[in-house]
Amino acid sequence: MNEDKSIGLNDILADIKKAKTDDNIKGIYLDESYMTAGQATTEEIRNALIDFKKSGKFIVAYAEVYTQGFYYLASVADKVYINPKGIFEFHGFSSQTTFLKGALDKLGIEAQIIKVGTFKSAVEPLFLTKMSDANKLQVTSYLGSLYNHFLTGISKSRGLNRDSLFTYADNMRIQFPEDAYKLKLVDGLKYKDEILNDLKRRTGTDLKDDLKSVDLRDYAKSKNDDSDDKEDDSSSKNRIAIVYASGDITGGDGDDNSIGSETISKALRKARLDDKVKAVVLRVNSPGGSSLASDVIWREVKLIHEKSRSLFLWVIMLHRAVITFHVQPIRSLPSLILLPVLSAFSPYCQTCKNCLTINWV
Repeated sequence: MNEDKSIGLNDILADIKKAKTDDNIKGIYLDESYMTAGQATTEEIRNALIDFKKSGKFIVAYAEVYTQGFYYLASVADKVYINPKGIFEFHGFSSQTTFLKGALDKLGIEAQIIKVGTFKSAVEPLFLTKMSDANKLQVTSYLGSLYNHFLTGISKSRGLNRDSLFTYADNMRIQFPEDAYKLKLVDGLKYKDEILNDLKRRTGTDLKDDLKSVDLRDYAKSKNDDSDDKEDDSSSKNRIAIVYASGDITGGDGDDNSIGSETISKALRKARLDDKVKAVVLRVNSPGGSSLASDVIWREVKLIHEKSRSLFLWVIMLHRAVITFHVQPIRSLPSLILLPVLSAFSPYCQTCKNCLTINWV
């Protein structure tokens, strides 16, 4: 899996699922030293790989550089290898903020700020010289939650004690690949040619022959022979529309790395006006953005809400934050709308005092 060429999460998950039952696929080889996907995306791919292993097929992971994110993904593999001269990052989670007030004071610049909400910390660098207590609380809360999930996942996959993993990271015990091997975070130190020979043995390929493999992007383009996929989907009168919104929220069309209000609202409008669509899933992976653009999208969300009792909207926030879902029934059981709102770090929502806060990790 390589980030140089874009491939959507939905395609990745679908391909892993297809490979699970594809007799032509004997296993999965993970080779990605510089994976840049966020933790929520990594989590979904990781879960798909765990499901893939139920088929009895193998997963082998290899990298010259293991970032913490890629190692978390690779830890589900049957075998995890690293280049003998590679880099293995395992130092825990942290957060840093650059404060600008001192520089602004020297330049004679005063920031004019309108701020609402104790935990709205984005503008703090402009008028503070250190983190506020409220910001420390929320950062500590979500980082702690993410880190605990990270360590627990690796502990289960590798059969290692969670507290030991915490100690390794806290004391910077892993400085070299040999350290990772001694502490059983990897299964061996190998060069690429050794990995290829291992894969040839696993697939019954002669060591003198080329290894037959298919890149994830090419596999995504291959024809799926499953009978379900041969059916003509256009004949279905009951459909679920899935709208993906990823990146900063901006006005206009946006692009692959941003959520354009025009593009998303158009997609939602198309789903709303299609009588064959009985449900809409709006999947959001965003740190936030323009309030005006958000309102444009909200309008279409509201119209979907109002259109039919059998239509519902499901919003999933995938960025690293604590999210509160306001659950509002719409006259009947099949109808449900989930609206995400950032809240204070109380067990209950600060807006309605009823909804529970969910740690998304």
